[in-house]
Amino acid sequence: EDDIIQQFEVNYQPIYTINGNRMIFVEALARWKHLDLGIVEPREFISLAETLGRIEVLNETLLNTALRQVSGWNGDVGLAFNLSAAQVS
Repeated sequence: EDDIIQQFEVNYQPIYTINGNRMIFVEALARWKHLDLGIVEPREFISLAETLGRIEVLNETLLNTALRQVSGWNGDVGLAFNLSAAQVS
């Protein structure tokens, strides 16, 4: 199971001010690069992780990765990170 977690990575979507002149946040986006299947869409793997009871460890791993990566960046950029509905409730 932990080997599968290692197949996930974080990509970032920039979020700009309303006039578009400054990036203020990046949204962390989970991506699964499955060894055999290739890219698995979030709408597929999130529900699977929730069903298998692995969403919490997945989110924790990805959040830690995102925090570690963003903390090394220059500038004042916030981080947006989505949680699954199952985890929030």
